[in-house]
Amino acid sequence: MEQSVLIQSAEKYGIPLYAPTLVGGFNNNVYECTFREKPKPIILKFYEATSFQTKSLKAEVEWVNYLHRVHLDVATPIASKKGNLIEKIKSTEGKRYVVVAYEKVNGVQIDCQNPGIWNENLFEQWGQAMGKMHEAAKNVPLSTFHAEIPHWYEERLLLQTPENIDKSILLQWKQVKVEMASFKASQKNYGIIHHDLHHENFLRKQSGIALFDFGDIVQHWFIYDIAISFYHALQTVPSQNERQRDTFAQGCLIHFLQGYKKETSIDEREVLRLPFFLKYRRIYSYIYLMTHLTIEQKKEERISNALFQMEKAIGEELPCTPLTGADILACLQGENEK
Repeated sequence: MEQSVLIQSAEKYGIPLYAPTLVGGFNNNVYECTFREKPKPIILKFYEATSFQTKSLKAEVEWVNYLHRVHLDVATPIASKKGNLIEKIKSTEGKRYVVVAYEKVNGVQIDCQNPGIWNENLFEQWGQAMGKMHEAAKNVPLSTFHAEIPHWYEERLLLQTPENIDKSILLQWKQVKVEMASFKASQKNYGIIHHDLHHENFLRKQSGIALFDFGDIVQHWFIYDIAISFYHALQTVPSQNERQRDTFAQGCLIHFLQGYKKETSIDEREVLRLPFFLKYRRIYSYIYLMTHLTIEQKKEERISNALFQMEKAIGEELPCTPLTGADILACLQGENEK
């Protein structure tokens, strides 16, 4: 990030110039600011000031503030010195940015190699937090928000034609979009979702888990939000270890759904769509990465291998989960089918 942008942001939020430290983000756009005058660190997120991004940020901060009001543990937005939740900045080179600030949540990062953290209790807390979020989405009128929250078919990734993607994958991409468009949506199964609640987007606390990174919110099927979490949890188990993957899939899904049902309802027909939405997520993720990663990033060994494995699995239409429909229904009822 250009120094002039950091300087202006620091001034707008009353942050000392030495404080911002780059901590990551998909585009290296997230900074943490720690300084004596504030008891908790502040997170700054920078984006190019396109009209689409500005609208998305307005929707994000409104939704997060609403979730905070209904007592979800989330990273809450912080207003600038002028009272704005979104600030606009112009660099010395003429580039325009928008920036938002969040209070950093306290908690423990999820180590999926540590059975003391990555366990049935966590999966249940994960599901319960998502269930509470979906219950909030079912009960809030969209007129509550000034910003418009897009539907899934309005996402930029679905509106553009991907480049450098194998034709067979593009055909599958088209087919899943057509099939998904045929699903009937209602207040019970469709609404605002997090859209990226994998295990790196929440922290564990004694009282449960704290959620953050709501930058991808969209109106979608609630079961897809579940599928996203389950898809990324499955990636922590080597695909070649079928027995371990099978055991993990059942245990994770049983406890996730147990937690989920503590806060909201979901019927069998929706849960049986889980394999479809896992397939959709894998294709979506592959196209997203192929679209947004730089040429240099794609050449990195770890990323190159991951893209190759995703392309192979999609091309061969390998199932994302070893669970059958009967297994999934058993998980919904808290039973171990096998």
